[in-house]
Amino acid sequence: MKNKIELTNRETDLLAGLNAVTKVALATVPVLGSAIAGYESYKRSIFERNLKRFLEHLQNKVADICKLLGDDWVKTKDGQSYFNKVIDSALDAKMEEKQEFFVNALINGIENKKIDSMEKLKFVDMLRQLSYVSLFILVHIHKIYEKPLRKYLMGDDKGLSTKIDMQIIYDELNGKYHPYLIESAISEMKSIGLFSAIPNWFKNQDGKYSNMVNLGTGSAYTGFTYRFIDFITREPEKVTDLES
Repeated sequence: MKNKIELTNRETDLLAGLNAVTKVALATVPVLGSAIAGYESYKRSIFERNLKRFLEHLQNKVADICKLLGDDWVKTKDGQSYFNKVIDSALDAKMEEKQEFFVNALINGIENKKIDSMEKLKFVDMLRQLSYVSLFILVHIHKIYEKPLRKYLMGDDKGLSTKIDMQIIYDELNGKYHPYLIESAISEMKSIGLFSAIPNWFKNQDGKYSNMVNLGTGSAYTGFTYRFIDFITREPEKVTDLES
């Protein structure tokens, strides 16, 4: 490596000191060593469980896993980057409850050639950031706005948006979730760019985009929103139906 990182004398001494402290601590407090060993065993157990569940999800959704992972796109630089990112997320213990969403993202990311590679990576980042509860509230919101946007699934975003009406959402989810929980979840979605104050971006002849409307404090459920939730929830057997 050209830019090899070298430790200063102070940093070397500090690391040596930390190692010495760790050894003394383990020798002085044997139970600490047992606790650390137990924690490492626990982490291995969690990883093995996540891997097993991941493979089960994949087998339940894909008839031929080897064919899926042998796709030519997976062999490209973009495909490898995407594959590694999804696998890291799916096997992360902190993401365990969202694993099935990541499995769907892996399958749809490989099979759907219409979505830009950068957008796929962004979708994975957004999935990592959204809490489990917010994802389920998003699924309910998606059902409210899905039909009018369905035919634009993978098309241009021109003319594609629906202004979010909070009262409709509250009425629809009344009794399922507390209004404050809904409000918090929607704020979370806005914070990661899932909803936008700009309903539409129009692509000009020169390839650049422009917008004519800004909702200010309001928000719109856009084609980008639709593609995200469809990307993480769509079951493989439904791909042909949705794209026909």
